[in-house]
Amino acid sequence: MLISHWGLSFPRRRHPPPRPPRLSRPPPRKPRPRRPPIRPPRRLRPPPPRPPRRPPRPPPSSPAISTSPAPPLSK
Repeated sequence: MLISHWGLSFPRRRHPPPRPPRLSRPPPRKPRPRRPPIRPPRRLRPPPPRPPRRPPRPPPSSPAISTSPAPPLSK
């Protein structure tokens, strides 16, 4: 395959210099949207078990166990 090298021998076409922009007023700059800071995702902990509304009644055969604190032992 014959590759022509004629294009390389000619001087490259120079683009015209860019026109300077009109100095009327600069274009309005868009305000940058403020990104909220990236917070690590919170681990969803299971809620603590809720205590029962009222303690279950002991069966009639066993005596009721009192939950009051023991009286201080006197020496």
